[in-house]
Amino acid sequence: VPAWPCPRSITAMRRRLALAAHDESAKGPGMPAVKRLVAVARATSRTALLETEAREILSAYGIEVPKSAFLKKPEDAESAAKTLGVSLLALKVVSKDVLHKSEAGGVVLNVAGMAAIRNAVAQIMQTVQARVPGATIDGVLASPMAPAGVELIVGVTRDPQFGPVIMFGLGGVFVETIKDVVFRAVPISREDAMEMIADIHFKGMLEGERGLPKVNKAAIVELLLKVSALAAAHPEIAEIDINPVIAHGDDYTVADARMILGGDAAA
Repeated sequence: VPAWPCPRSITAMRRRLALAAHDESAKGPGMPAVKRLVAVARATSRTALLETEAREILSAYGIEVPKSAFLKKPEDAESAAKTLGVSLLALKVVSKDVLHKSEAGGVVLNVAGMAAIRNAVAQIMQTVQARVPGATIDGVLASPMAPAGVELIVGVTRDPQFGPVIMFGLGGVFVETIKDVVFRAVPISREDAMEMIADIHFKGMLEGERGLPKVNKAAIVELLLKVSALAAAHPEIAEIDINPVIAHGDDYTVADARMILGGDAAA
């Protein structure tokens, strides 16, 4: 009679493999970028990283982020238009004092053309100053509008008992209404990532149901593994919130990213 390993043994084996993969990723090129950006935030007494910083950290760990342009003033519209071309753009405020950009009037979507970019930047700055008096506005981040797809969320939090925990599920407006998310302890293995995708209740939405595009699950697996590696390598990052990740047939688009620092020193 063949002796099959018990589920607990399989889980332990996956954990050891994931830890081994983490040890290798911790030696990778992303480490210096994270340490530099965390040091900048600490030096200015910030616990929340700017979205530009969060995107740079994601990119340092091999996570694709959209092409972008940073505008410090409305007059920067010309250079932004040249950098990003004729795409419809999403513009978002960049400020240490504004975590919830939409509520502060810091988001304008479907912007096209230099004049419209200039007006949108001015509108964002004026509205945010009115709704968040005294806010320091670093500028406005412009990126191409993401293609249509399924809105997902990938996040990390630090649990007092289990340590870093990665979350995956339906994102965007679905986070609060459906709450279809699953969790795993970090670091995760490739098998863990595949199971997380399979374990959400409305997984049919990833298969093209309701007229949605079929999601490239292999790309999402890679995203989960890279976020896991980032979280495992950097205990000083207490929270990671990538929401929404817009998944489509070819790949995915990181539409928004937020990171919060904790009190732990870098590993």
